[in-house]
Amino acid sequence: MTIRNAALLMGALALAGCNSDNGGGGGGGGGGGGAAASDPAHDAAFAAVSGQGATSTMPQTFTGTFTGGLQAQLNEVAAGGGTTPVGFAVGDLELNANWREGQAGPAFTGTARNFAGEVNGTATTWNGELAATSSAPFNRIQVFDGAQICAAIPAGQACPVDPSARTSAVTLEMNGSLQADGGTAGGDSSLLLSGFVTNDNQGMTGAVSSGSFGTGGFILPDGSTAVVAGPESTFYATK
Repeated sequence: MTIRNAALLMGALALAGCNSDNGGGGGGGGGGGGAAASDPAHDAAFAAVSGQGATSTMPQTFTGTFTGGLQAQLNEVAAGGGTTPVGFAVGDLELNANWREGQAGPAFTGTARNFAGEVNGTATTWNGELAATSSAPFNRIQVFDGAQICAAIPAGQACPVDPSARTSAVTLEMNGSLQADGGTAGGDSSLLLSGFVTNDNQGMTGAVSSGSFGTGGFILPDGSTAVVAGPESTFYATK
């Protein structure tokens, strides 16, 4: 267990607390001109799942079909650097898990589709779908043993987990070609899901950000690519 892996777990555990405390946000402004940043229905469903927190009894196998949703907070890159929120996109998420501890291959297959949301105040839908990558480093479940994590924490720092816990980190990149309905061009979109298995071992939840495939991010109606980032960029999926 490396310090880097321990840091991955601590990040996942932080998501459990911070995002559930976020209360789902709501459809409020995302700053920079008041662009809507989220869908209230998605936010409420995410809060219900993430509120369970992360598992402390991760099983040695994790299989089944998990359905839910993901939300991308869309940010336009400014000419002089920095980003400005311009809207959001919400899609249906379906993942098939087939994971056993120690396996080298990918943990998931699945898709995200039926994207709809808002860009610069205009209701927008997207055609196409994103699919789970087959690249194992970006499609995996990592198990973290509490005692190993505590041993990797630098001297003088408190261990963030129970030494007897078995918890997890989920990493999944989803890639594909999308086109906004009425948009001028389609193009590659790529999202990275980073989170954990929930406390009942019946779901997954976490954060969404720009992936690494193609230009990364999410296609906008004008053919440019939005950066996906921000506290409203979340996912959840349950059996």
